[in-house]
Amino acid sequence: MKRKTQLMVLFLGLLFVPLFGIGSHSIDPPKTKTAILHVYRPLKFAGFGWVFKLQANGEKIASVKNGEHLTLELAPGMTKFNIKKRTIEINLEAGKSYYLRTYLIRDGFVGNIELIEVTESFARSELEIE
Repeated sequence: MKRKTQLMVLFLGLLFVPLFGIGSHSIDPPKTKTAILHVYRPLKFAGFGWVFKLQANGEKIASVKNGEHLTLELAPGMTKFNIKKRTIEINLEAGKSYYLRTYLIRDGFVGNIELIEVTESFARSELEIE
């Protein structure tokens, strides 16, 4: 008889806790206040010694070496990225990831730097990230 009473109390307790919210609090996942920027430069023989200086809104935020992949956290908002004379503007949103690819284009004896935004799937395939 005592066992039946214990089971009944346990059952009623499990029934009423969700109804009245006792002991169950939903916690929203933390909201990130930054955007994630992935900047990479594929490993190539051409221009292997050059180091590209990436700027955001006129301030240097990273140096990108040949074959390097950097992950940066940035404040959201309209941001102008540039390397040398190549510029790209992105409206960064908090909690989202963006991918910039920089590389060197050989043009005779002179090389030109490129800076483009690519999709996540393209970047992952090129970087072999899972």
